[in-house]
Amino acid sequence: MPDLTPNLGLKKPLGNETVSRTAYNENLDLIDQNAASQDEVTDHIEAAAPHSGHETPAGAQAKADTAAAAGVAAAGGVQTNLNNYRHNLTSKKLMGVLY
Repeated sequence: MPDLTPNLGLKKPLGNETVSRTAYNENLDLIDQNAASQDEVTDHIEAAAPHSGHETPAGAQAKADTAAAAGVAAAGGVQTNLNNYRHNLTSKKLMGVLY
């Protein structure tokens, strides 16, 4: 009598047993019955899964877009500060405060 796997109950023939095509096909049927379909896998990937810490591709893209926008805004702020510094420096030079 073959051993059975704990999760799916697949038949694992003992060393002294021969494997029949029927037993092999029964194992394949058990695997097929318990496997997720491609649609189920795709739905799982695209769905938010807070229990596993995954996020949706759309959620990841939204985070990337927000970070990119923040980077552009920060760069604009740096440019504004640089322009103000140059203006102040030029004004002080014109007023003779700096040599």
